[in-house]
Amino acid sequence: MDNYRELYKLALDAFKEEKARFTRIDQKAALYFSALTFLVGVSGFFTKGVLNALFLPEGWLEWGIVLLGLARAGCVVAAWGALLSVLRVHGLWNIPLTDETIEFYSHEQLVDIYYHMARGLKEARERNIEITNRKAKRLAWSYRFMTSALVCAIAVASLFTIRYYI
Repeated sequence: MDNYRELYKLALDAFKEEKARFTRIDQKAALYFSALTFLVGVSGFFTKGVLNALFLPEGWLEWGIVLLGLARAGCVVAAWGALLSVLRVHGLWNIPLTDETIEFYSHEQLVDIYYHMARGLKEARERNIEITNRKAKRLAWSYRFMTSALVCAIAVASLFTIRYYI
């Protein structure tokens, strides 16, 4: 019976670790969301110049400002969309606490309870891994879009600096 108790403890620890991973991804997404909001605020300073250049751009410098400004805006919108999909409420799987479960506990031996609980935790963990992996993938995409938006914002700022000194 000790081996089934240990199996149950191992399954419970693995289940808890997956739940903790889920929480860490949500926390990271909230941090990215804050950083993205700051990026929008900082790069919004150049939005007026991009909009001015948008109407009748003259020369390669203003065309560069317009194109990079539009690319930055697209990356910001895509990053926000990806982050919002990560932060959307997702339910994690747990072993259901139903009358059937309570009935099982009252009629089975402890060794069987440990075994069935370990199996239930394993199945719930596998489902939770799928949910968390989808969230992690969306978080990675939001990071890529944020990085691209930052690069575009730096490039727009550089082009504005060049235009100012020319």
